[in-house]
Amino acid sequence: MPPKKKEKVRRKSQSGWDTKKIVIVAAGVLFAVAMVVSLMPMSMFSALKTAQAGDIALVDYTLRDDRDIPVATSNQNMYNSVVQQGGIILFTEYLRVPVNISTEREMTPVPVLNEGYQGAPFGILSPEWNAISNGLSGMRESGSKTVTVDDGSGLTLTMDKERVESIGLNFTQAAVGMQLPVVISVQSYESIMSNSTPQDFALRLGYISDKTDDALSLNHAYTRADIRLIRLEQN
Repeated sequence: MPPKKKEKVRRKSQSGWDTKKIVIVAAGVLFAVAMVVSLMPMSMFSALKTAQAGDIALVDYTLRDDRDIPVATSNQNMYNSVVQQGGIILFTEYLRVPVNISTEREMTPVPVLNEGYQGAPFGILSPEWNAISNGLSGMRESGSKTVTVDDGSGLTLTMDKERVESIGLNFTQAAVGMQLPVVISVQSYESIMSNSTPQDFALRLGYISDKTDDALSLNHAYTRADIRLIRLEQN
């Protein structure tokens, strides 16, 4: 008797999936993802954007002198910390800085918020402004970094005893390391440390770097800036 033919049994896939089901599920997943993305706030996308040339950045900053001491800031916590320790620091508004675009101005005046100083702006020199502007390139909102000022040299004033006392300072009590405000011209930032000041003047904060029997040197070079990108705006 001839052997019986074996019947072929088609086994079902153990997974229970077929091509049609996979396509339907994949389409459903894509739809769900699209719905989630559409509900996400735009701020989450802006956080992914990096600062590019032509953007305008709102910047929280702190400038430091060549001793690494903060001299000007828009940061409330930094200002409070310095004042609580008995130090002097100029407190200003945030900066609105074009990203990676050098300024043609020798100095940019920024409103000062300290009591007793509101009548005079703080003067940010072009090397300091440009260091901040260039440092913003590629940063994201809420990002922070420290930038170095390319040229902080040549910003030392020499004043004799008579000139020092003419602006109300006691020459005898003046000591190396003491911080003093410096008044400079916005147009050419030539020092005009005298009793009279022009209408277009700005403040800087310097310190006595050297003193002899009849003169002293006042340094107002800033060599570093701590910056935080608060918000990016389209130009």
